[in-house]
Amino acid sequence: MTSSKKKSLLKVLKVSIIIVLVFITVSMIATVFIYNGVFQTYRENTDNMSVAVSADVASYSSHGYMSGENKLSGHLYETNSDSVIIIIPGFHAETDAFIPYVDEFCRNGFDVFTFDCTGHGESGGNSSVGFPQVIKDLDATLEYISEKSSYKNIYLFGHSRGGYAACCALKDNKNISAVVSVSGVNSAMDGIMAYSTDTIGPIAYGNYPFLWIYQSMLFGTELSSRSASDCIQDTDVPVLIIQGKHDEQIPSDDFSVYSHMEDADSSNAKLVLYDNPGCDGHTTILFPQDGTANPDITSYAVNFFKNNIAKE
Repeated sequence: MTSSKKKSLLKVLKVSIIIVLVFITVSMIATVFIYNGVFQTYRENTDNMSVAVSADVASYSSHGYMSGENKLSGHLYETNSDSVIIIIPGFHAETDAFIPYVDEFCRNGFDVFTFDCTGHGESGGNSSVGFPQVIKDLDATLEYISEKSSYKNIYLFGHSRGGYAACCALKDNKNISAVVSVSGVNSAMDGIMAYSTDTIGPIAYGNYPFLWIYQSMLFGTELSSRSASDCIQDTDVPVLIIQGKHDEQIPSDDFSVYSHMEDADSSNAKLVLYDNPGCDGHTTILFPQDGTANPDITSYAVNFFKNNIAKE
């Protein structure tokens, strides 16, 4: 090979390396910008309507506790039960939205605890950080409740991001009696990709490595990689997975806990594909009409919890 050809190849190699480095740098910067833009704070209802459950159904008390450096706002509705249902809200959802379920669960004899996640509602935080943050917030909530009370049964009821967190909490918390996940996303990356592909289409997968890297920088590899389906299969805690058949945000065949558990060999998981046109979308599965709880979902959850009480 001649000297001139070697110089030409070196020049091409240098240019190629520069192009690759520029691409990586620009992609990473864009990822950080978009990611942080998606996970901003969300505080729509700041009037504290959480006392809306009437006194004849349950007594009410507010609670504040720490999740890392952020103070979370929690609400306890007591019926003098030995069992409590913790409601974990989805992304961009606050505790007030779940008042209809609080009312129904209390009327069925449960205590209920609700909380706003970091960067949401009345809780602290300059951003909602990312999907794995809700796992950290739920862990802090479980620790707080365990320290402050002696419930015989602790049940988890989560929707979307909350459904993912409820299942993922099974990895570290052995005192959970049962879990109900409604329209749950399976993992943090599934949640991001569901949002991204819905916004810009399949081209979003080109940014997958950068999203994974940045999320791992924020939360660590283990927490970022934790999936609901793996945690369900690694425990014997009963889990009810309810998925809307016409859910377009977290479809039954992709991104959802349901899609990852449909063919899994797991004796502790029960799957329900809810088919009720107009009431089986991502949000309508919970609230067919404004201000009302879906009686079918309420019934599924209440019966499942009552059938899975802790052993003496």
